[in-house]
Amino acid sequence: MAMILYKITDEYISFLADNDSKVLSSHEKDRTFQRPHLGIVINNSNMPYFIPLSSPDQKDYINGNPRKSTLAIKRLNFQNEFVGKLLLNNMIPAPKSEI
Repeated sequence: MAMILYKITDEYISFLADNDSKVLSSHEKDRTFQRPHLGIVINNSNMPYFIPLSSPDQKDYINGNPRKSTLAIKRLNFQNEFVGKLLLNNMIPAPKSEI
């Protein structure tokens, strides 16, 4: 099964972040790496939601092995390699005009 990645607009992320401190920043000046805000979109009760994609980091490993997925974080494997994670706990409503 293929996963389709979407980009959410920086303007929409800024709008949400100004109103909710838990929304991850998408401001270019705040980024460690220059990359867009990528993720997947799901529909829940006819409302699209954007789930951000994130790169692996040290917190994702225990004794050199990737941690298991949780209810809040879905870790992604490709050909037995940990390649990233979906941050379900950072899911935001996403009007189609902002995707």
